Amino acid sequence: MKLIVIGIDRGTMDGVQQYFVRAGAGVRTTAHLEDAHACAVGADAVILFADHYSPELSLRTVIELAVSTVIVVTAEVGYYSAARTAESVAPRVFVLRSPVWGWTLLDAVRSGLGGHVGES
Repeated sequence: MKLIVIGIDRGTMDGVQQYFVRAGAGVRTTAHLEDAHACAVGADAVILFADHYSPELSLRTVIELAVSTVIVVTAEVGYYSAARTAESVAPRVFVLRSPVWGWTLLDAVRSGLGGHVGES
């Protein structure tokens, strides 16, 4: 599985990357939201720490990403949950309230990918 993690906090990014690598996933990170589309090419899932960016840009990125699963980690769950009502977005977006534990992220990615974390 190939995973992209987007966020600014280096400690969080490193921790999530290490957690998923131990779970058998290939992980790339970026702090630049504008790089999300290019980074997501060929990825199975994206984890976006949305509160690191403006809500409007984060939401637009979530809607436009062409991946099977997008995990949005945010304190503003209601804002991003509203986006899930769009039929094209709802099945692939999981919104988790921050802070979130690594195993919660792993469970969300597994749910979105049918349980196939660690398989390439």
